Amino acid sequence: MRFSTLLVLTAFAAPAAGAQIVPGVIVVAEGQSVPVSGGGSATVEVLNAAFTDAAGNPGFAGQLDAGGGNEGFVWYDDAVRFRNSEAVGHVLTGAEFTMGIGDGGAFVFSPSVDGEDACWTDNGLVARGSEPAVGAPGEFYSFCSRPTMRPDGAAYWVAGLAATPTGSTLRDALYISSDGTPATTALVFAVPAPIDGNTTDDLGFDYTISHDGAHVVMQVSFTGSTAADDAVVLDGAVVAREGSPTGEGDAWGSFDLVKVSDGGLLLFSGDTGGATATDEFVARTSGGTTTIPLREGDVVDGATLGTTVRGVGLNNDGVVAWAWTGTVSATDEMLFVGTEDDLAASQLVLRTGYGLDTDTDGDSDYTVFDFEFSDLDGQGAFDLADGTTVYLPLELTPTGGGANVVALVGIDLSGWLPTAAAPPPTAAAVALTAAPNPFHVAAAVTLDLDRAQTVRVEVRDALGRHVAVLHDGPLAAGSSGLVLDGASLAPGAYLVRALGEGWSRTVRVTRW
Repeated sequence: MRFSTLLVLTAFAAPAAGAQIVPGVIVVAEGQSVPVSGGGSATVEVLNAAFTDAAGNPGFAGQLDAGGGNEGFVWYDDAVRFRNSEAVGHVLTGAEFTMGIGDGGAFVFSPSVDGEDACWTDNGLVARGSEPAVGAPGEFYSFCSRPTMRPDGAAYWVAGLAATPTGSTLRDALYISSDGTPATTALVFAVPAPIDGNTTDDLGFDYTISHDGAHVVMQVSFTGSTAADDAVVLDGAVVAREGSPTGEGDAWGSFDLVKVSDGGLLLFSGDTGGATATDEFVARTSGGTTTIPLREGDVVDGATLGTTVRGVGLNNDGVVAWAWTGTVSATDEMLFVGTEDDLAASQLVLRTGYGLDTDTDGDSDYTVFDFEFSDLDGQGAFDLADGTTVYLPLELTPTGGGANVVALVGIDLSGWLPTAAAPPPTAAAVALTAAPNPFHVAAAVTLDLDRAQTVRVEVRDALGRHVAVLHDGPLAAGSSGLVLDGASLAPGAYLVRALGEGWSRTVRVTRW
């Protein structure tokens, strides 16, 4: 990605005390003319909250104007990846603000397809309203919405289920497609499935999946009293439920944003039923214990937290980026970064009114006027990859005058973190391959390393469930061969993932 080097160069250290100029890179801006496939150009009319792949490359869904009116598009890394007009055999219009990005440019987003609410991936149509619902005989999709994607290209979305092709939604469900096609689509969860002995009657739009697919977090509602029906569920177990004690003298109220790491660390936000001056929170769940490290009214790095959590991002190194409204004015918004084990010691990185240096000269090129994302963006507001760069849509005022512009800005947070918290650089010379693919009897898995190190190579099924470990220990530099034995595997898609010292690689294989 062309922006990564710039970010490293411009964010080598946190600003000095009292300084209010933050280094960053503008990826693309509304009103900017960008090249499109087939030649020519189009103008970016709308950009939304950004997602990232495991390498930190950004992607988002938005609207383009190529001279014939607006159309939905998907951006990946530094260019337009897909336009609605490129679809073959279907008519695509619009696009939801949420979407997902996988390694190498895989994507999922939610346009209208032939007049029906749908999910579309780099492999084409995966699900559409009025079609028969997978895993629910006799039922049909009534909507397909809020998609997201793991780095390996597995797509997830929430769907409504109806009794007829054009009927009203009777219940909600969460789906996965391991390769973004209808052929590998499977039902993950559907109301009214029981959880911890309770009957569910609703599935919320705010959910999240860990990068390795091992952990699923959902917001659900249970049948019974509306004063105690909402809950946050991690891997099929209730973590927090409306009306139940928080352990800090009040009770859980409503829930908003959720994030989970490969290690099962969960962060979620919402309100308690306590005093309004301290009810907004960010909670942390690890090892079965839930605490509230951040509350409305707390003072963090000299800034008082206001009424609304605007975003929460978590990566697999324990780095947390989070945004909260301030108390200085109605438009006061702030970005912080810290570590998951001590969020109260987070550092203030960016605030409305701060300057933004985009050309590395140390001077302010813009003033941050507004954070252009909504806390309703859910998992899209702060999709922090396994690194320290966060991408934010910001409204900027040019230094020296001129019209405001909305731009996607990348900010490397590493300069505000303790040295020990900054992750090691990703190894550049690492390759993971499997052949033959598809395979039947066995597949040869080859891992090429630039240096000797400890590596774990594991296999998971399309739903992220653990299947096997091919290696867990030291490996020498150079090429190492492993064998994936298909004798005990059912036909279907599997994920082979290698995790080394500061990097991970995943390859999708299919057993026939």
